[in-house]
Amino acid sequence: MKPAMSLSYRRSPRPKTFVRWKGQRAPIRFAVLLSLAMLGSSGCAKPNKPLNELHFRYPLREEAIGSKSEVPEVIVQKTGRKIVDHYNGILDLYLSPTHLSLKPRDFGWFNLDSSIPLTSVAACAKTCFYSKNGVSAWNADVILGGDHIEISLPASAETLAWCWDHKIPVVRRFDRDDWMYDGQALLFREDQPNYLTSRETYFRELAVTCAGPPLG
Repeated sequence: MKPAMSLSYRRSPRPKTFVRWKGQRAPIRFAVLLSLAMLGSSGCAKPNKPLNELHFRYPLREEAIGSKSEVPEVIVQKTGRKIVDHYNGILDLYLSPTHLSLKPRDFGWFNLDSSIPLTSVAACAKTCFYSKNGVSAWNADVILGGDHIEISLPASAETLAWCWDHKIPVVRRFDRDDWMYDGQALLFREDQPNYLTSRETYFRELAVTCAGPPLG
């Protein structure tokens, strides 16, 4: 009598591309970690740059968006911080009677948008950069005194016109530098003329503030 046949089953080898990690496949774990990282970058992460701070403090309000002003670059700097953030071709500027808004041109930069209320703007200024032939470049500066942040927009005449329309005070260059780099209070000179009487006197005062480092 022949002995009964015994059957044995061998498991198929697991594909090498799927390596177990604590009972889960590695690609699944990687997808989970990637999703958590994206979620953190979209709002759960602590802001570490001035523009991120503005995004959390002043969320974008569609009803606050006014006229669009295309700017090639947005420069953001915080007092006491040596690093200056440059955003080239990423953000559009919107100016309304109540807000200054920054809106990304692409969804991938959605955590950089903000609508800054007019009441948070403490001063405006104009920074000029000089070469041997005179003024070669200039920025319109919007100073958020309470937030200790300055937003600079290269050659943005629309921003300076917005400052005049809302009679925002002009801070002179050395006083701005003391505030930005030395941690002093934002001061307005008592000897400044009454420049808010007309557009001409306002822009003349901006011209007085227009002093900056040479470009070489």
